[in-house]
Amino acid sequence: MLKLLSRNEWVLKIERQRKLLFNEQPEVVNALVRKHGCTAAYLVFEKKGKVAISFLALVKSKRIISPIHFFYSALWVDPALGDTKYCEYVSDFLRKLKLSFSSVDIRIPPTISDVRPFLWAGFDIDNRFTYIKGLNELEYAKDVNKNIEKLSGNSVYVFKEELLTKEILDVNLQIFVDLKLYSKKSITEISDLITQLSGTSYLTCFSCYAENRLVVSHILFIDKENRIAYTILKNKVHTAQVASLHSVLYHHLFMNLKSQGFEYVDLLGADMESISLFKSRFKANLRTANVAKYSRKRTIIDAIRKRIVYALKRIVVATGI
Repeated sequence: MLKLLSRNEWVLKIERQRKLLFNEQPEVVNALVRKHGCTAAYLVFEKKGKVAISFLALVKSKRIISPIHFFYSALWVDPALGDTKYCEYVSDFLRKLKLSFSSVDIRIPPTISDVRPFLWAGFDIDNRFTYIKGLNELEYAKDVNKNIEKLSGNSVYVFKEELLTKEILDVNLQIFVDLKLYSKKSITEISDLITQLSGTSYLTCFSCYAENRLVVSHILFIDKENRIAYTILKNKVHTAQVASLHSVLYHHLFMNLKSQGFEYVDLLGADMESISLFKSRFKANLRTANVAKYSRKRTIIDAIRKRIVYALKRIVVATGI
């Protein structure tokens, strides 16, 4: 049974079974709602009085949206479900979701790898990937180890964790300008959202300075309760002599997070060839992070198109054209 609950009711049910994820925390949800002019719908799909699926959906005009690319949707499926029950429950959940919303856009988190129920429910799947680095063993490719050895003991470079500054934000957002994939409005929205979240415990930065000059910086989301961090942005290095600093900064970032009790870092993205090849050097595990989309309007149009094509084929056969 699919239920729409209040925030308090939803949290009570969820916390009986698991800890809240960082993208379910009120500060994060409120920031997304304010920035994108949407509302939060707190949904659970229950079987035998137990939550099998939870979904914190961002809703705008009867549409479930996924407004920003470095956030997974807050969709959780009980990992204890066997294959048969997983397929049955997720299929039922998605079909009920389609009855309530005209379109659904879900950025499926890496914890959900089986997308068959989404396909069966009429969703289109856009294949996406990410790398997740386990921090129990900090092993890397040979070239990364060489970069670390080359810069170890070099007092010129200082690596540290710090709060967000305007300089860090500006240099990290420059990549969106360089790629020319985002409008100025979209970049401003990303900037505003990151600035809002910088006042919470869910965002941090790792930086490298040379003689008090910022050279390399990463912005991360951090989920201390679930012991996972997400590397959402890193700036482009323009000086050839320090091109290896990115890989060395990752090493310092991993060590620092490990010392704080974190177990995983989601490197958040392995779709572009050059980026994927770089991240693969950290011997992280490749995971799917697919995007599932459904549109009632598109489904109706596709059905009409198929009927027209079928009718035309019958006419051709009947007339012998």
